[in-house]
Amino acid sequence: MIPFPRVLKRRSSWPSSVVTALIGWNGFATVAALGFGRAPLLPSLLGVASACAVVQVLALRARLRVARRPDGVIAGAIAGAVTALLLAPGAMAVLAELAWHPLLTLLVAAYIGAPVGAFLSYFRRDDERIQQESCSRGVPVDYGRDALAEVADHVVNLAEAEDLPAHGAAVRVRFEP
Repeated sequence: MIPFPRVLKRRSSWPSSVVTALIGWNGFATVAALGFGRAPLLPSLLGVASACAVVQVLALRARLRVARRPDGVIAGAIAGAVTALLLAPGAMAVLAELAWHPLLTLLVAAYIGAPVGAFLSYFRRDDERIQQESCSRGVPVDYGRDALAEVADHVVNLAEAEDLPAHGAAVRVRFEP
């Protein structure tokens, strides 16, 4: 089995933050382009969206670092919307078609940025909670295979009780010989 890099085991890690933002910006940008009949714009739009994602992660993580403590999801959503609104003029400067509809571009940017900010704040707060609970019990945090092995039977039973067979199968297959 290929070892999973330790940095990717925390949802609030830098790589996880970038992936979250890329999914948000590129996913919503794709939906918006298709929804507004601008599919031909998509190849250049995805480049701009990816750049916005990376810059937004830098800004939001800097804000979280200054705060030095996890904040609420609402504050994260607001920070995400604000950073996205600040990025929108740059996106309009790079991609002229966005400047044709500035209000729509600003609304879509805020719509994209708010969930990205909310997710990053939630992930950071949740990872902090997990870390604190683990430290209080004197047990190291482990997001890996060994930790899953300890609870695999419970997860499979819960998945079966909730009629979610794919979830149970996803756990079960990891431990089959």
